[in-house]
Amino acid sequence: MDTTTKFKLKRRVKLLRWLAWGCIFLFAIILTTLFIVRKHSDADWSKPLIIIPVMLGLVLPLFAGLILTMYSSFNLQYLMNYRKQILTYRARKFAHRAIEFLQQGNVRAAVDEYIKCKRYPEHSLDDYVYGMLISAALLTGDEKLKKIGLEKTNSVKEEYNPDLITF
Repeated sequence: MDTTTKFKLKRRVKLLRWLAWGCIFLFAIILTTLFIVRKHSDADWSKPLIIIPVMLGLVLPLFAGLILTMYSSFNLQYLMNYRKQILTYRARKFAHRAIEFLQQGNVRAAVDEYIKCKRYPEHSLDDYVYGMLISAALLTGDEKLKKIGLEKTNSVKEEYNPDLITF
């Protein structure tokens, strides 16, 4: 989606919401006016010539507001899906870079890229890259990274300990 389409959708969502609220407000005004006029009127309100326009005046703004709200929600959902796709793309990009750094043997840069990737909603990448980082940290020559890798391995091992399950 290009930026002009995105901004058009945003404007359409705003406009449709304002129109929907306007229709609901019009319904409330017509209903209030109807009660006031009926209370102070001596006319017979059961005639079809009075009932049909009154019911159309009540029902049409209400359904128009409902339809406008639904159409606005569809457009908003489209924008939200687009936003989620952008976040997924960014997460995959950071995970891809982290894997490339691991292939080059640069574990510190891979950890930095993984930390950037953690803020995004693509959790399936988290499982794979986290395991790769732990194994790379354990196999590296750097003592600090080896210690961190050993701590993370022990914490994962402790978390998935089957002896901790109570039946």
